[in-house]
Amino acid sequence: MKKIGFRNFRKFVDFPTIDLGDVTYLVGKNNAGKSTMVKAMILLAENLTAKSAFPLGTEAYFHFDTPNYNLHINTFDDALNFDALDKTITFEAQIGIFDFQISVQPADDENLYNHMQMKTDRIAPISRVIVEDSLHGISVTIYPFQQRYEVDFRSNEWADISSVEEINSTLKIIRREHRNAVAHGDQMAAASLLLEIEQLKSKRDLMKRTQNQNVGVGKAILHSLPMTYSNGYESMPLIAREIMALADFASHVNLSRPTESILAMEMNRSEMSQQRDSIRLLKDHSKDLRMMARQINAVLSSIDITYIQAHLANQEKALVPRLNHSDEFAKAVEKYMLNTARYDRDGAIKRFLLKWMDEKHFNIGKDFKIIEEEEFPGIYKANVLTFNDHWVNVADMGMGTNQLMILLVQIANSIQKARTRRAEYLIQNEEAPLSSPTIIIEEPEQNLHPLLQSFLADLFYELATYYSMQLIIETHSEYIIRKTQLIVAREKYKNQSDVEMNNAQTVYYFPDSKPPYKMEYNEKGLFTNDFDRGFFDEAGNSAIKLMTGDI
Repeated sequence: MKKIGFRNFRKFVDFPTIDLGDVTYLVGKNNAGKSTMVKAMILLAENLTAKSAFPLGTEAYFHFDTPNYNLHINTFDDALNFDALDKTITFEAQIGIFDFQISVQPADDENLYNHMQMKTDRIAPISRVIVEDSLHGISVTIYPFQQRYEVDFRSNEWADISSVEEINSTLKIIRREHRNAVAHGDQMAAASLLLEIEQLKSKRDLMKRTQNQNVGVGKAILHSLPMTYSNGYESMPLIAREIMALADFASHVNLSRPTESILAMEMNRSEMSQQRDSIRLLKDHSKDLRMMARQINAVLSSIDITYIQAHLANQEKALVPRLNHSDEFAKAVEKYMLNTARYDRDGAIKRFLLKWMDEKHFNIGKDFKIIEEEEFPGIYKANVLTFNDHWVNVADMGMGTNQLMILLVQIANSIQKARTRRAEYLIQNEEAPLSSPTIIIEEPEQNLHPLLQSFLADLFYELATYYSMQLIIETHSEYIIRKTQLIVAREKYKNQSDVEMNNAQTVYYFPDSKPPYKMEYNEKGLFTNDFDRGFFDEAGNSAIKLMTGDI
């Protein structure tokens, strides 16, 4: 997810669309809205990837409860901002090359919706869905419950097409080199080449966006189309499925012999003519629509979000990693066992874990293994080999180590996903890149010594730059944010513009009663704007008071 924005949701009447970096830190006072943004991301991702037997054009509902996480938002009323002037919640996001917008309203129109909104309803009608592919000049708007579609087509005329073609040629060469590195097991070279591929793709996409003249071609407005859904479409997210069905309808309709099912009975002559012209425009661009649907399907199907909440550490010695078990560490350990048994042929997952457990990093131990209890089959322990060569249950190593091991094991579970997704993308060679695994972490600094908190910034930076993951971090830790500054300074960027283009880290500060704002780094790692009082300045203010005696 590259951007996120929303309106009338929870704390914010208007949360401006903000850019998300490879590592995005959210800092600010309690109840400033950091968790609201995280919940919006998760809810939007869950609903964008939803599948249903019902056509999107017929009906669609937004779900406020998710199958994976308890976000404590059960109903539309829980989600609606208290000061909202209209009862419409809107979510916006950019994922890959696509911009998505979903608007949600209560079901208070019994003529339009299938039921009236109840206070206990965990769903609410989706009134409008917009998906825009600005790169290829197509925008599709769907009005569920109204069976209405609007499709805008624009031509893409590049001012410098030769530069784009040059990047594409370079990409082909680097992809070939990457495949060779993977085939020969050279993980370091493969990761470096993968990063270069991503940077070139971003440059190419930016070039296309800025050079796009967006010349209007036409707009199709359609009502009550008799669309059919071919076998296999049920596996697609709803938006991709609907656009594919729209393309199939346009491809197969015979405009020389329109039927009453194509031109609705309630239309007058002018409306029938407009509908026929719209179908003709749709038919001319059905190939483009079909490609758009495939790419949306690839992007949305690749979305994978792991939400690591605070307060997950416990000191129970026995872990019971069974399906649907409530203990987060137990579930993470179960996934880790499956991943290492099935996929970790070169030991990359285990190597990652051991690296960050070692003395140079989080100082946890030399080895890690899962042991099944002989007396109680199905009950497992997570044990660590200490630096004194003793196997110790993780639960006996303190709350900070518990919290770190939960974090590291859950992150390790995403490494294989990241590698697999990128390999799939390189094989498919699609223009729309797959989404990186996204890990959202709430207050990772809990129970940790300040030095270990600073190491977290190094961990997150490596995950973004080496493993191609996206990190969203809610934190109150000054030590983590200070370390991000050192990382920027260490990279020796040429100037602030170089930092803005190439730095993987982004920090947003959430004030009490205003929208969040981005903290800008300069090439020395210093912030060019200020936090509100009470964050970076608190330790310094206390030191000054001690030295001056002004207590």
